Amino acid sequence: VDPGNIGINQLGFSMDKAGEKYRLHLDLLYGRDAVHFQSHQNAGNGWDNSAGFDHNDYAWALPQAFAEGAVGDWTVRGGHFLFVGQTGQYSTDRFFATRTSWESINRPFTLTGVTLSGQVGEVDTTFGWAAGVNTGFDTDSSDNSVFVIGARRALGDKLSVSYDALIGDHNGNIQGSEVYEYYHEASASYAASDKLTVELTHLYIGAATRALRTIRQSAYYVLSDTMTLGQRYECVRIGSAFSNESLSVGINYQRPNWSNVLLRPEIRWDDNTADEQTEFYMDVVVTF
Repeated sequence: VDPGNIGINQLGFSMDKAGEKYRLHLDLLYGRDAVHFQSHQNAGNGWDNSAGFDHNDYAWALPQAFAEGAVGDWTVRGGHFLFVGQTGQYSTDRFFATRTSWESINRPFTLTGVTLSGQVGEVDTTFGWAAGVNTGFDTDSSDNSVFVIGARRALGDKLSVSYDALIGDHNGNIQGSEVYEYYHEASASYAASDKLTVELTHLYIGAATRALRTIRQSAYYVLSDTMTLGQRYECVRIGSAFSNESLSVGINYQRPNWSNVLLRPEIRWDDNTADEQTEFYMDVVVTF
């Protein structure tokens, strides 16, 4: 998000066809956020990583094209799809207008492979394999082959925990080419009251030369039927060479008679090894 510019971050189009035991899904996205969803690790400039998809600050992306089928109590998904994580990737799934530093640089956004999801006891589980991380359908690189693991469980009425991981060589960095060996997002969410929810997330990347660690804390308080207050803090450490802290406070405002329109003002403070700044952001999410 550019604080000095008004523009479109995400204009999304989704197509979905579902039958009794199958589902076909396709997403197309346009805007300034498309660079995150493109197959930026595609060495062959295929899928949505060719020059024709970009123009100035805007671009097109094809984040998802997959098929799902029911096999007993399990769901099998195959194709190109979003990596499940602790914060929403599409604007309609997010609370804050801005992405954190971790999301902007190191987040694995899309996978190309097969996953199996279902219930094991009281745990919602996902297992799978991906031949490409942020590569689209270019799966020729030997540095892109990972096992996919996910688990979610409620511990009582107020506490829930989740864990999502990629195990194997891949490259999730949108600004570089370092090969990662392991990635995880582990989170706990606690409903302190019927109005206040607190979340804590640990993010980790294991690479051959260095480790990247992040702690993210957030809280959400329901002020009224139309307004929710949110707070987010993140601290990123990349070995001993780089550190970044950010703190955001924002509001989600949505009137009942305008339920398809969401206003998201945000004040954000950043402090890294080179600079410190405070900025104001504002975006509008419209669903139709």
